[in-house]
This record gives sequence, structure tokens and C-alpha cells, in this order.
Amino acid sequence: MTKSFILLGLVLALSNCTTTQSISLNTPQVTHVDLPDGVTIRIENNISENLVASVLRQDLPRLLEQTGHWGALSEDVIIRIHGSSSGFRDHVKQDHPGHLDGWATYRSIDVQSPRAAGVERWRDRLRQVVVHELTHVRFFQTVRLHVDWRQTDIPFWFVEGMAVYTAQTEQSRTDWRGLRRASNGLDLRLLLDPTPIVVQQQSRLAYTTAGVAFGEILALKGTKGIREIMGGLSNGETFTEVFRRVYDRSIGDILRSWGAQIGQDF
Repeated sequence: MTKSFILLGLVLALSNCTTTQSISLNTPQVTHVDLPDGVTIRIENNISENLVASVLRQDLPRLLEQTGHWGALSEDVIIRIHGSSSGFRDHVKQDHPGHLDGWATYRSIDVQSPRAAGVERWRDRLRQVVVHELTHVRFFQTVRLHVDWRQTDIPFWFVEGMAVYTAQTEQSRTDWRGLRRASNGLDLRLLLDPTPIVVQQQSRLAYTTAGVAFGEILALKGTKGIREIMGGLSNGETFTEVFRRVYDRSIGDILRSWGAQIGQDF
């Protein structure tokens, strides 16, 4: 099936979706978006965030296309838009050390409304957050990862780097040279596999570093290499095993090469 046909089918599905109306500010508004491959995306929001939900529905075909090369959605997904930070954190129940405006699991995405948070250019921010989290969902479903990825040997720089890199524009991406200036001598290994304290203190730098690292891996064998890693993970290989098989190098070798580019020897 061609991409244009898929997008046309999605647009038609969007045009025929139905929304449950309510007079209560706290009663969820629900929209079902049926995708051509049989998967349904359910969008939930309070009435106060109807505008954000409407924008998300309009942008959804583009966001699905932007993340599509990381695997097909095999199960239904729910996207919940929260109008407050407290409501968002109460729902996701994550004691995340840094700023958090999106969270993804195998079948769900929770987003803190950037409009309610007063973010300038909130529509752009909404796209960025949803692309980031949708990338996670595609990854989790493709590798059949139902548990928290932090319980596995899959590194932060790969999981978060994939999402950061996918959500970035070409113009916003940096490289090791830029990170060398920004890191100000901070050990690169601490940024590639950050502790909660590092995430709290250096959140932006840690996520940016992950995006650069993923871009370096992507450059080696393109999306084919990344999909081979995902295939190995879905078949039960550890990340360490599948990485060495696909790239014929150990993770340690790669880290040392990155360290050399940022001016660090380890």
C-alpha cells in the first residue's frame, strides 16, 4: 500500500470520527481515530482542552508519517491530554527527576497540555511531544516490550535518543562539536547513561546528547541497522548482543569513539 493511500485513508477516518460531548469540565471528551491498518487511536481530554485535541487530530496524519519508519502500530493506542501538571503526574505516577510533559507506555501516551501550561507556539510543542512519545510507543510495540525499558539493558541514549532525534527538525540538531562546548567537561558517559540526579540537573543536555548519539548510530547503517537491532530485541537478544552483531563493534568501542570526538579519553 502506498504512503499517499495510507494518508488518504487516515484523513477519511479522521473526518468520520465521533466525539462524545459533555457539559462537565471534568468529563473526558473521547475521539476514536481509526487507522487503515485496523489500529485505533483513542484521544481523551477534558472539555477545557478541546482545542488542543482538535489540533492533535488535524496533525495526527503527519505525526504518524514522521514516526512510521520505527515500526507499525500493532495494538490500539490511547492519547490522554491533561490540563494540569498535577493531573498529569497523578495519572502517569512517575517520580521523574526532571521536567516532564509527556509519558509513553506500550499502549498509551499522556501529554500535559502545552496550551494550558502557557507555552508559546504551543502547537509546535504539542507536535514535538507527541512525536517523541509516539516514537516510544512504536519502539515498545515493535520489540514487544511490555515492561519499563529501564529494567532492561537497552541504554538511555538509544531509547531516548531515537525519540529525541525523530522529534527534532534538521535545523535543531547538533553534533559532537556543539556538545563539546555545551558539556563543559562533564563526563560524556554520565550523559549517555544518566542517573536521576544528572537528569534533574542536566536534563536538556542529557536528552540532546542522546539525540546526537542516536544520530551517529543511524548514520552507520541507516534505518535498516536500527530495525535490525529492534528485530533482535524482539527475538530475545540483549541490546549488547544485537548491537555487536549488527555493527560488528562493541558498545564500549562506540562510546570511546564518541568520547574522542568530544575530547575525552576513557
